[in-house]
Amino acid sequence: MLTRRSTLAGITFAGISPVAAAAASGLDLTTPAGKLRAYAQIRSRADGKPSFTVYRGTIYAVPDGQPGVPIFDVEGCSWHRTERIDDTHYKASLVEAGYYLDRATGQPLDIWRNPINGLDCKVQHYRTFQYSTLRPDAIERAAAPAPGMQFRGVVPPANQIGDQVWMQEDLFVRIPNKGVETFADPLEYSGPFVTATSLATWTAKVTDLTSGAGFVPSTMHFQTANSWRPFMRMGTTPGIFSWRMMGVKRPTRDGVPAALQARILKDYPDFFDRL
Repeated sequence: MLTRRSTLAGITFAGISPVAAAAASGLDLTTPAGKLRAYAQIRSRADGKPSFTVYRGTIYAVPDGQPGVPIFDVEGCSWHRTERIDDTHYKASLVEAGYYLDRATGQPLDIWRNPINGLDCKVQHYRTFQYSTLRPDAIERAAAPAPGMQFRGVVPPANQIGDQVWMQEDLFVRIPNKGVETFADPLEYSGPFVTATSLATWTAKVTDLTSGAGFVPSTMHFQTANSWRPFMRMGTTPGIFSWRMMGVKRPTRDGVPAALQARILKDYPDFFDRL
């Protein structure tokens, strides 16, 4: 029977002592510095060079008290750079672009009929930037929070299951919303606050983490529980906008599908040049 045992730093092994497991694998996640370096390697790279993540998934509308409804798919990519400051601090920069897709055709949506309220909506795709400092147990925003903003970034305990290491990143955000009078369409106003919870998990092989290579292959799983997007025209209907995505990290932009690259560069010509 498989049993689990955790160390203070959060590494979990099956049936053997944490110290022996770390020594056997050559990967020491029992120290803050060891855990943080592995986190940087799995999430991006630990040597300051860029990496590229491609992802796909499905997005659900979940009105309170009702089962979730898959409303569209999503496809996108990000590229990021993680640079070591010292053993317990890394600087992280990321730019991302993504598209909401028609579930039948796989093509980016323009006008979309919301199945929850039957309204036609002009879809707004996205490009985002993230700048933060990674610590062994936390993510800190590079910039001071906006007035009234609540932000909490957590790096939970690492886990080793067999020959895989799993790292997680949990972000919890609450931002005061603009007033309803500032929206041309009152149905774009979702309430006094905008909330976002994102739960990301990456996994990589122990042998890759201990190989000495600069790039460590990894895969990602990502879930969210967020306020409605304004373009959905849900108004103050209680509920959440929930993502489920899977992705893979690549060492160069050649790993980004050509069609996705072309679409992103058409919309954002400087996408791969600007962090």
